[in-house]
Amino acid sequence: MLIRSKEEFKTGFQEAAARLGEGYLIAMLTDRLYIRELGREEPDQDEFYEKAMEIRMFNEEEEVKWFRGVGQELRCRERKDRKEDMDPLFFWDEWQYLDIDGPRSKPEKGIAYATGGGRYELPLGDYKDAKIKIRNYLEYEEDTMQLYILDWRIVGFSKERGE
Repeated sequence: MLIRSKEEFKTGFQEAAARLGEGYLIAMLTDRLYIRELGREEPDQDEFYEKAMEIRMFNEEEEVKWFRGVGQELRCRERKDRKEDMDPLFFWDEWQYLDIDGPRSKPEKGIAYATGGGRYELPLGDYKDAKIKIRNYLEYEEDTMQLYILDWRIVGFSKERGE
């Protein structure tokens, strides 16, 4: 769905935050990465609208994603998982380790240092073996008789497989 104005974005952003309640927000802006728990602080929605490359607001049940390419208008897509519609043949979850330099990082301050030298905010109390959980949605291609990833979303952060 095309976002036609800053006001439309802000309204949709506020409605999504209220609907999701608990969860996380990851915003990839043109000048920084922003990661927070929902409801902890009110982000600058004007800045998000102006600088957003991709914003993901998510929890276990759903994700709202705003995105744009260079020089393009902001768009939005929502992905909600309903247990009755989730055929285990057409999705799978994977856990990816986060790039964290353990000795340098400061979980008590919410700062993770990457092994390559960068740093990012990470709202987890413990960074040891921290992972991000990704859900891949599959579609069947009739012509080639193969499955492919139609879409994916972030489900949450976890420390253990299956957590």
